[in-house]
Amino acid sequence: MRALAILAAVIAMSGCSQPGTPGSGYEGGSNVPIADTLITTDAQEYRPGDLITIRLTNRLGRSIGYNLCRSRVERLDVENGEWGAAVRSLAEMCTAEIRTLGPGQAVTYSFRLTVNLRRPGRFRVSTDLDDRQARTRLIAVSNTFFLAGSDD
Repeated sequence: MRALAILAAVIAMSGCSQPGTPGSGYEGGSNVPIADTLITTDAQEYRPGDLITIRLTNRLGRSIGYNLCRSRVERLDVENGEWGAAVRSLAEMCTAEIRTLGPGQAVTYSFRLTVNLRRPGRFRVSTDLDDRQARTRLIAVSNTFFLAGSDD
């Protein structure tokens, strides 16, 4: 009976995640780990109005849930080195369904830079991933890319 109680406690605690600290691979000191290099852009520099294609590749060795149209574009604040939301969703209208991406599989998504991104700067794309096996949420971030100034 005691072994059963210990097993139940271990199973219950296995889904818990430990809080991270800044610089430990966790977003802003939260308990949401960052999964680098899962998203890549098709270029290193864009101009306003350009089509950007991102590619999400599952290198985690297990299936993940994703929805790329709900991804965000973030701008690097050069004064404090922090990333902040520039565009909260890549699509004007987006369904909330979570799709499954198996180990080693990849998917692409294309979007245009919007008018509110006319200032030059460094950007990246981030998206939430659902790691069902580990029962946690990850944040995948792309390589950084540069947005050149507008011609207007």
